[in-house]
Amino acid sequence: RIDNQVDTILQDYTPPELIRVYTPGAVLQDYTQDGDPIYCERIGSADSPEMIRRFGEDHLVKHAIWIRELISNGEWVQDYEQRMGRPVKQIVVVEDLAGLSYSHLDRHVLQAFQKIT
Repeated sequence: RIDNQVDTILQDYTPPELIRVYTPGAVLQDYTQDGDPIYCERIGSADSPEMIRRFGEDHLVKHAIWIRELISNGEWVQDYEQRMGRPVKQIVVVEDLAGLSYSHLDRHVLQAFQKIT
């Protein structure tokens, strides 16, 4: 967390608009049967090889950290807690693999994913 400045990343980092376009994902408006929020990330439609070429591996990793912090600590969490009358217990993450192809097996993409996980 210290090496990647995770504790302040939501305040210190704003992803370029193009990266946000290339990495579609969102907290859905609906909830699970238990009332837990759902986050859907469309990995298969993300153009990871192009993002690495344009922005570099380090920036892609930073963006992935920013997304995970936004999911777990973003402003939406307070809205959820007020609306539901309880704290977030868990977040269900759906990884949509539709569109996944051999281009996602690019050596640079796999190295970046390894750093992210």
